[in-house]
Amino acid sequence: MTLTRLSLISLLVLLVGGCGFHLRNTATVPDHLQPIYVGGDASFGALGQRLRIKLLDDSVQVVRNPAEAAYQLIVSDQYHQARNASIDQRGRVAESALFTGATFELRDSSGRTVWGPLLVEERRTVINNPDNITATNEEIELTREEMLDSLAARILRRAGAYQPDAAATSN
Repeated sequence: MTLTRLSLISLLVLLVGGCGFHLRNTATVPDHLQPIYVGGDASFGALGQRLRIKLLDDSVQVVRNPAEAAYQLIVSDQYHQARNASIDQRGRVAESALFTGATFELRDSSGRTVWGPLLVEERRTVINNPDNITATNEEIELTREEMLDSLAARILRRAGAYQPDAAATSN
């Protein structure tokens, strides 16, 4: 019985691993983009920090000097917005819509832009509880943190899709 169960679990692990399944908010940067430098106006804040953490978690070599990098990930024009998405019958905010985004481009070792600029955005809706404004504010802050993590992962997935050979043949 245990041998059958072990075989079934092994088979499921192989199937899931072979189908391209990835955990949410993960990104894999291919070897040809390494070592990589993260720079730009938006790279000094929370988004840049999350990008570096995700890269280091994925064992990607991140350098501090752009001259040492094979490619440079330049992140700029980050924005955050919040709007009222709907109101209730008493005229109070029922839902808030949150938006965050950034523009990034990929540069080669000589600083020449090889891909981009590309805009990446995240959008979420948070239900407002007028009877507990503290909980609503905390939920909005948690949602913004999750959005930054997701935005960083999306930027890295998009940058990781860059293929220098395909770009050279399309020019």
